[in-house]
Amino acid sequence: MRPLVYLTTRTVINGLKRATQSARRLISLLALVLWYFFAFLRPFDRGRFSGDSAMPFSMPNNSVLEAIVFAMFAMLSLLLMMGVFSYRGHFRPADVDVLFPTPVSPRLVLIFRIFRDFLFTLLLPLFLAIFFYRPASAGMAAFLAKDPSTARYVSKVSTIAWVLMALFWVCAGYALSMWANRSDIKAERNRKILGWTIAGLIVATIGYIAIQIRGMQSPADAALLAQSPFLKSVFFTATIATQMVMGMLLGSPLTTVAAAAILIGLITVSLFLDFAQVQWMYDQAASRGTDAQTLRSLQRQGDMIGLMAERARSGKLKVRNKSWIHRLRTQGFGAVIWKEIVILLRSSTVSFALTVPVVFAMVVLPVLGLTRSGIPRSEGFIGPMFLGMNVFGVFMLSLTLSQSGFIEMLRRVDLQKPLPFTSAQIVGAEVMAKVIPTTLASWGAAITAVCFRPALWPEGLAAIIGIPFAAAMICGVVLLMTVLFPDIDDPTQRGFRGLMIMLGLLVSGGPCIALFIGLRLLMSPILASFIASSLALGIFAGVTAIAGSLYAAYNPSE
Repeated sequence: MRPLVYLTTRTVINGLKRATQSARRLISLLALVLWYFFAFLRPFDRGRFSGDSAMPFSMPNNSVLEAIVFAMFAMLSLLLMMGVFSYRGHFRPADVDVLFPTPVSPRLVLIFRIFRDFLFTLLLPLFLAIFFYRPASAGMAAFLAKDPSTARYVSKVSTIAWVLMALFWVCAGYALSMWANRSDIKAERNRKILGWTIAGLIVATIGYIAIQIRGMQSPADAALLAQSPFLKSVFFTATIATQMVMGMLLGSPLTTVAAAAILIGLITVSLFLDFAQVQWMYDQAASRGTDAQTLRSLQRQGDMIGLMAERARSGKLKVRNKSWIHRLRTQGFGAVIWKEIVILLRSSTVSFALTVPVVFAMVVLPVLGLTRSGIPRSEGFIGPMFLGMNVFGVFMLSLTLSQSGFIEMLRRVDLQKPLPFTSAQIVGAEVMAKVIPTTLASWGAAITAVCFRPALWPEGLAAIIGIPFAAAMICGVVLLMTVLFPDIDDPTQRGFRGLMIMLGLLVSGGPCIALFIGLRLLMSPILASFIASSLALGIFAGVTAIAGSLYAAYNPSE
């Protein structure tokens, strides 16, 4: 056990040393600390959340308290559930060559890894508390002032419930991971069953919550959502943890003990399944060690196209039937755009498919909630919020498609430069191939939101006008920074390129947003969007012209 502890501690210490020995990492850390300091702590705004115990505070009823506790545990449970089926045997090739031949029992290694992951999992609420410290501390101070003895017991029971829930998900994660990643003919079928089960469960849960929110007439109806048998079944660990806390809050220690016993029983069953499959752990690690290292390296570089190519080489991707876009016959500049869209469909389909629902949820769900929330005269708030969510959605989609796509463009420089096109045309085709799918997805989200709230049609039309130009400007900035800092193998330059992309987007997008906000106070959002889009178009033209000249002189061998 001592060598395993030494190996883990030295790995953590060496990682911290590397973080302080790199100027790029120090700049990133300083930027994160400053952002948190001014965005969340807000030292110059002492008016809100001052922690005054005399602030007006009324204890909600038991149903509302239970809904609040269930929501917190459900959020933590969802974060743990998302990675429960992922591969847990993250052994390095050095472990396969050095650790496995030693006379260390595989069961001891498994116990140590479970305990290590469990300790890291316990830090999850700490990261959430960092961002919600001020409002949470003010509410907790008021709660302690009202009933100190009960509040202390409830906080202790809540901590125990979180510890038991986290330990169960770690143990269950190892059991399901080893079961789904065995080296036999049934493993592929098991992984497909698990994948489709998780996807169906997530879609059903999101749809159910959206339908329930749609039918709410007042904020008080949200407490009834926590009593749903469907949600209680999906987040069963959150349900058990909630009963632990509510049993202590309502003066029923037997309920608390019974719920804790159920969680301990689930942990025991999970550990039994872990030890029953421990013989598969070394076999899986040995067969996946080198491949996992390659995939981690590509993922660290942000090379999504390389990841898809590696999966294709290993036979994990099946040949699909050609879609209608493969049957198009184009010539000239359109052919270059067609080629880039086909490559994009083959390489970034998964990441794009995961990002699009998130964008739809950000744009549509707030409109749905405010439509039935009963808030009077909310148009003055929902319009700017709707436009802000659209801008953020375009930002997410553009970065998702452009970061790895432009890196692949530099790898094909020997193939594309001999084509009868200028560098400006090649660069323009690269950008257009990212702008088209981003625009179509963002338009779909905006139109869907307007269909649910027709009064937003001016903001919806303004979003439709501005989305293509915003996407083009974002993709142009990413392309320029990629050509300026093209080395993806150097981690320092890779991280610095990310910082420069954020800085470039701030410098280019800031004036456009400020111009739109200023004009919006004087005229309709449609005219304001048209004028701000003209500025974005000018910035895009200048950025792509610079990127085209740099691409013309780019030599991958230098």
